[in-house]
Amino acid sequence: MVYFFFLCLTWVLLINFLYQVRNYPGLIFVLLVGAYELPGLALFYGNVEVPAIQSAQSLFGEFANADMIFSHVITLIAFFLSFAIASAVDYRRDSRSFANASEQHKSNALRHPSQPHLSRVLKVSYGCLAFLILVFGVVSVLQEEGLRRLDDYLGGDYEGLRVFSYGIGLLPVLTCFGVVLYVRGQKLMAAVILVAALPLLYEIFLTSRRQFFLPVFFVILLWRLYGSNEPLSWLSRAGVLAVVLVFFGLQYSLRERLAGNDVTIAGSVLEGSLAPQAGEFVAIGATSLYSYPLVETRGVTYGSQFAVTVLNAVPFAKLGNALFPDTTQQFADITSTVAPFGGLSMIAESYLSFGRTGVVVLGLLMAVLAGKFHRRLIDFYSRRRYSATNILFVSVGSVLLGKYRSGVSDAFFAFTSMSILFVALYLMAKLFNGLTSSSLVRAYPKT
Repeated sequence: MVYFFFLCLTWVLLINFLYQVRNYPGLIFVLLVGAYELPGLALFYGNVEVPAIQSAQSLFGEFANADMIFSHVITLIAFFLSFAIASAVDYRRDSRSFANASEQHKSNALRHPSQPHLSRVLKVSYGCLAFLILVFGVVSVLQEEGLRRLDDYLGGDYEGLRVFSYGIGLLPVLTCFGVVLYVRGQKLMAAVILVAALPLLYEIFLTSRRQFFLPVFFVILLWRLYGSNEPLSWLSRAGVLAVVLVFFGLQYSLRERLAGNDVTIAGSVLEGSLAPQAGEFVAIGATSLYSYPLVETRGVTYGSQFAVTVLNAVPFAKLGNALFPDTTQQFADITSTVAPFGGLSMIAESYLSFGRTGVVVLGLLMAVLAGKFHRRLIDFYSRRRYSATNILFVSVGSVLLGKYRSGVSDAFFAFTSMSILFVALYLMAKLFNGLTSSSLVRAYPKT
């Protein structure tokens, strides 16, 4: 119990440090790790049963014992300490305070108001992207993709519609463009982008997968934190949080209806909004706990699945599965054992790969990436440098923030997939821009 209190203290102090230096990506990630990993431990030590999340607690308690819990607490302490050390070093290496840099550029924007520059190619890009998202959404509606994926949640081998997956991958990019247009004062164009995304958003809601909406939420939240000169009051923040929780609760109710269970939110809005999130946190935290007995019996994988993931990132080829079928099947068996209902935490995959050393390396790596993402957000939102590179990194970073529940391999796959889709979109826009420019030159030659 003493070590658990020390773990909680370490987590709280790390949150306070990240908030003080305004490293919001690091803050969000650490909050998410704590939300997934700590509730199950607290319920175990407190010997408390919560009826609303009984199924998730049963998953956690199936393998839980005092020795395993203690080992997991030590691993989490090592993770948070490594994250704290790397964040502190990264902060010290910067000659200026992150917070001061952000505030300085916000004040400069107020003293010298001007419409941020957006290149012609990027203007063509958001036009093409809005059209593609609309087409992807309409096709998904016609194919009833949302309901198909909802049915598949309870067990199935439905591979899914590719254009739906492409739309989910590009939705954070479209959100970035929407924010840029709003900041530039082009609110009508931002509204057009929202309308274009409505069919796809409707189908995403029907899937009951709340994690699909997280990147969009993070893009908007990070803009409010870094780029908005009108900070939200605590009352407004509480209102936004309440709306988001109710929205997620309504989305989760679709899964309850499908399973034939009572719809929790119909009886109690509070319980129906909070219980699904709490249940998911405890269930994902259980995957981290499950990794300990598996490593004891099978040993670590030494990251062999990462090689498969890298090769599978090649579009349409699935080279990893073809070249290393045994490794692919072995890790699929491990995943189905550790996370039978989906959702493999990053700590679980790191521990399965290299033991506690892997978890420490994960903490160091994520802290460094959070620091780099933080500086990129200052450049994009505070300095208003709307380049293709910044839009790509902000979009990808917002996706990766919500990938803790899916594992390191899934995060890397999301990064490569989004990068390929974005580069293809940008090249298409550049080609279209070049063709239209040459046509205008021929139509209106210089005299």
